Amino acid sequence: MGQENINKLFTPALVVEDLTAAKTLDKFDSGKYFTFSTSSAAYAVTLPAVSTVEAGSWFRFYCKDAPIGVVAYTITGAVGDGRIIHGTQYTSNSSSAYNTSRNTSGTGVSNIGFSTDAATIGDNLYIWSDGTYWYATALCDADLGIIFNNSGM
Repeated sequence: MGQENINKLFTPALVVEDLTAAKTLDKFDSGKYFTFSTSSAAYAVTLPAVSTVEAGSWFRFYCKDAPIGVVAYTITGAVGDGRIIHGTQYTSNSSSAYNTSRNTSGTGVSNIGFSTDAATIGDNLYIWSDGTYWYATALCDADLGIIFNNSGM
C-alpha cells in the first residue's frame, strides 16, 4: 500500500453540518464544522452547558450565506451558564475606532452574533472550552461582522 493510501486511512474527513434552523449542540458535536445558511427567520445555535463538555471540546462556525434583512445567526451559551464566553473579533476591514463589541475585555458574554447585513460569506468563529469557560476567536471581513454581546441579534 502506497504512502498516499496509508495517509487516507489516518486522515479523517471533516464533519460538516449545514444549519438552516435552530440547533442545540451537545458534547458529541465537538469537532464539527457548522455552516450557516439563510432561512426565512433568524435562528440560534445553543452551546452545550460547559459542565457537560470535556476540556478541549470545540466547534467551528462559518457563514455560508450572508445574513440579510431579518435573518441573523447567533451562538448562545446554555441556559444556566451565564456570561462565560470570552473572546476577540479580528477583521480585515476596520476603519472605526475601538469598540467593545470587538472583544469581551475580560468580562464574559452570553451571545455571539453574525451581524445582519455586515457578516459575509467566509466569516467564521472558532470556540473551545477548558471546562470552565468558552473561548472564541472571530474572523470577519466587515468591521463588527461578528459581535460579542448579551442580547439577541
